[in-house]
Amino acid sequence: MNKIKQKFLWLYFFVGLEGIAFVEFQNLFVHNATWEYILKYNLPFVTFQNVIFLIVYYFYTVHQLKELLNLNQNKLNTFNKFERTKLFNKLVDFPFKIFKFSVLFMTFLAVMFHIYELVFVIDSVSKDILISIFLSFLREQSLAMILTLTITAFSAKILRPYITKIKFSSLEKIHFSIEKKVYLIFFSLLFIYITDISWLVYKLNGSIVELVLEIGFIIIVLLILSIVTIKLTLIDSLSYIKEIADNLSLLNKNDRHALHSSLPVTSSDEIGYLLGNFNHLQLQIKDLYKEIDEELKIAYNVQKNLLPRISCSFGELVIDGVSKPVKEVGGDFFDIIKINDHKIWIIIGDVSGKGIPAALFMSVMIGLARGKIQREVCSPAQLLNEFNQLLIPMLSEDTYVTVGLGCIDLDKQRLTYASAGHVPPIIKGKDKVSFLEQTSSFPLGIDPFESYANVEINLEQIKSILFFSDGILEQWNKDKQLFGFERLQEYYESNWYKEVDDILNIIDVYSENSPIMDDITAVNVRIV
Repeated sequence: MNKIKQKFLWLYFFVGLEGIAFVEFQNLFVHNATWEYILKYNLPFVTFQNVIFLIVYYFYTVHQLKELLNLNQNKLNTFNKFERTKLFNKLVDFPFKIFKFSVLFMTFLAVMFHIYELVFVIDSVSKDILISIFLSFLREQSLAMILTLTITAFSAKILRPYITKIKFSSLEKIHFSIEKKVYLIFFSLLFIYITDISWLVYKLNGSIVELVLEIGFIIIVLLILSIVTIKLTLIDSLSYIKEIADNLSLLNKNDRHALHSSLPVTSSDEIGYLLGNFNHLQLQIKDLYKEIDEELKIAYNVQKNLLPRISCSFGELVIDGVSKPVKEVGGDFFDIIKINDHKIWIIIGDVSGKGIPAALFMSVMIGLARGKIQREVCSPAQLLNEFNQLLIPMLSEDTYVTVGLGCIDLDKQRLTYASAGHVPPIIKGKDKVSFLEQTSSFPLGIDPFESYANVEINLEQIKSILFFSDGILEQWNKDKQLFGFERLQEYYESNWYKEVDDILNIIDVYSENSPIMDDITAVNVRIV
């Protein structure tokens, strides 16, 4: 914690130099004091004041922050809630304490200086001298206020990383408001303008032109001082607001833990108060979502149990599939339905949208498929026509379902396939890899008059078939390029014999840790 001592020591040193520079500037250009007066009387006392200022502020800071200076992170980790609250209040209140201390101490230094000036420097006291001392005192208090605000702002900035480590999430009240800072800076600068210009007018010795030039020069210097003071005391608070906004934007909406996380309170102004209330709201939202999270877990388990969990062998075929939802539950689905030793059905589909609404209709589709396929003898196209009529009353206008439905007959060595707007499967033939040519059609739930058609494939001419959802094609990489049909065709040509999990690993490699854009589902049928 020696770094904290060093930072505060440098802070008080530079603030003291700022005070000396401004006082002597006023003596030269406002009071028209001589260099002899400054070097012989004023600068030595002001420097002595600055040394006292540095020593007093340093030891006051060390005393106030002794708990932090004697603390390490390992010890902090053992603190209970009461101890963390006590330390947080101590640190967050320090800028407010140093503000009050600084106002009183700098007022004391100014009074002592003018007593010294009256006793040891001024030979005789007159009305003009008393007015001059009074105006100087006002100006010094304005300068003291600016220096105090600078110390207060930098104190909060120095302590902010250490307050963050406490991981405190609430603030009961505003201790030192940004509004108060604005008022204090404004009136402090206003006092300096008024007192300096009043002094020039009161001590008018030259022409009006000379007075205007002197006032213009003073205003330019004070404007520079005003900009620097505002930047040091207020811009930091505004920059911190931007930092908080950036942190909020990083909360990934797909990461439930991050979404419910809190941001550490590190100040005692409106920003800290806002963060405290935000964190309190986060806790309330977390409680509200707790029940939803539990329901999502149940929905996830139900959906997981609906889908086939293992690969299966069917005669000379090896079939395995997998579905990876973007959210806890998704709208992609597949099923492998065995009718007898010679016939097996494969269905794959994608409900528009994501999450619970899509998962609900996904469950409906699996239920319909299992019920219809096992009880009725018909072609894939006829089943899709029935599914379409059943789903249209259920689906809203912006909801639809794409389905690929195939029936494999080992006796006839034939795959009969029909599609309702689903992406075509990819076929590894004896000589080439190609996508199945099929008649274009609407997804289920759009057109009640849509009629679906069958396509037949001779299994003797192929080595494997990959049924998949469009989530594979629509995955982005870091350069915002889609995976697309061509890459899938090229990759499958040399990897068709692999299990479907291994095939889908290419998506993780291609995405380069980019977020998954859509649910991904695939079923691979290999002829061995």
